[in-house]
Parts: sequence; structure tokens; C-alpha cells
Amino acid sequence: MGTDSNVIDLAPNAIGEAISPEGNGHRTCKFILLRHHGSNVLVFGDVATYRYHANLLHEYCRQRGIETSWVHKPDLLESTDPMLSVLGGGFLELTTDGRSATFSGSSKAYGPYPWRLLESIIVTSPVFAAMKVRVES
Repeated sequence: MGTDSNVIDLAPNAIGEAISPEGNGHRTCKFILLRHHGSNVLVFGDVATYRYHANLLHEYCRQRGIETSWVHKPDLLESTDPMLSVLGGGFLELTTDGRSATFSGSSKAYGPYPWRLLESIIVTSPVFAAMKVRVES
């Protein structure tokens, strides 16, 4: 499966390994949409590891050396980088049977995701090319 700098899976394994035909069912994830230096970025990770949407932002920033500040720990974090903003978030269900992805819900801290923007990332991403994707607005 191809890589995509606009889609970041924070799982320990690459999405290609985690979502393989030999897989064992599904993954339940949280996701956030970011705008970073003019690029739109989808970041997601398993809810078992990333309990709050803020945890996704924290890890994204940590990996890039971007400073952050807790507004309300543990669920609201902000970046000190003026070129990084959170556009919203929600939930993502990834399944291996039927190879599908369903985006839904909303982040209590960062609000609902802009679904048209999410769709524009999905249709150009090799990560989701072989999947049936549903976006619930």
C-alpha cells in the first residue's frame, strides 16, 4: 500500500499491515483533521491508545518537535505553531471484511470535522484507494 503524507496512521504498524485481508476484524479509531503549513492532514489512531482527540494532536506534534500547551488536560491541547490548526475530529471504523472505512461523529474538544475537506483528502489518498469509504456528515 502506498504512503501518503496527508494521511497519518499513528498505529505501531503501517496501515497496510493493520488493514490486510488476513486481518482479524476491525479497528476503532479517533481522527483529527489538521491544517499544517497550508496542507490538510488526516491523523488517526486506535482509541485504546489515543483516548482523547488531544492525544492524537500531542503525538503528531511530538513526532515533529512542535511545542504544545494543555488548555484543559487531558482533552484539549493546542499547538504553539501558528501554522498548525485543528479543524475538527471524529471516529473512524476500519474493517477488513469488505475493506471499508467509516468516518462519523465529532470531537467534543475540537468540534465536528469538515466532511467535504475530509472527502477531498480521502479521494486523493492511496491509503483508502482499495477501500469502500463512507463519510457520515
